[in-house]
Amino acid sequence: QMSYDRALTVFSPDGHLFQVEYAMEAVNKGSTVVFQSFLLLLHLLTHTKTYTQVGIRTDDLVILAVERKTVPKLQDPRPLKKIIQLDEHLWAGFAGLTADSRILLGKARIEAQSHRLTLDQPMGVEAMARHIADVQQQYTQKGGSRPFGLCCLVVGVETEGPLLGKPRLFLTEPSGLHSEWLACSVGKGGKAAREFLEAKIKTQAEADKLPRDQAFRLAVEALMEVVQNGVQGMDIAFLDRSSPLTLQYMTPEDIQKYVDLIDKERAEEAERKKAAAGMK
Repeated sequence: QMSYDRALTVFSPDGHLFQVEYAMEAVNKGSTVVFQSFLLLLHLLTHTKTYTQVGIRTDDLVILAVERKTVPKLQDPRPLKKIIQLDEHLWAGFAGLTADSRILLGKARIEAQSHRLTLDQPMGVEAMARHIADVQQQYTQKGGSRPFGLCCLVVGVETEGPLLGKPRLFLTEPSGLHSEWLACSVGKGGKAAREFLEAKIKTQAEADKLPRDQAFRLAVEALMEVVQNGVQGMDIAFLDRSSPLTLQYMTPEDIQKYVDLIDKERAEEAERKKAAAGMK
């Protein structure tokens, strides 16, 4: 492996591009270094921590739930946003290297404005996800560069085509792959959150008919699978079909109500299981 992971553009005999796989590790593993790698990416992997992001899409809204980054008490937290506006109707959350996100999502913003100026209409959600993925893919085949070490969740209400007015959720990966999801999660705790969501949402029909209150509960409960410091570690934003240009945030008080309800139900379930075991 060591003879093939030094150059981005060289395939290994079994068809792997190890630098692209290392970029995915920057998203999934955070500060943990799993492989020996190209020196620059190794340094970045060692000095970063990634945070979990959860996306849920129903027929009426799309939700982005983010594990909030902990900052030192004396640091201004305002620049450390994990949900970025790309256009008046498009937003993106990311997990991975924050410095890389500034470049990649900056390119996405420029493309959104260029699309408006050229075609005199806003860019569609799928078109934006495809553009971000195209940029990521270009950096997997250029010598002297490295892949972007982040995944993006692109959300918005569709502005064109047969799905006009429909909330949509896309995931882009360092390899340049983009895909549409009913619900997904990325980041260090992404696997646990994704397994939880897969157990709760099994079909597109279930996702489309998911009640608004239940969708928010799922977002909170998915983050509770990985967040250690409760409500203080959660940011939950949503885009409503009825107001597609306004990204709204749940208040800490609203999130706390869901957390209290979930904790209460879990405690009652534990008591029932304990009582049932005692009867045996």
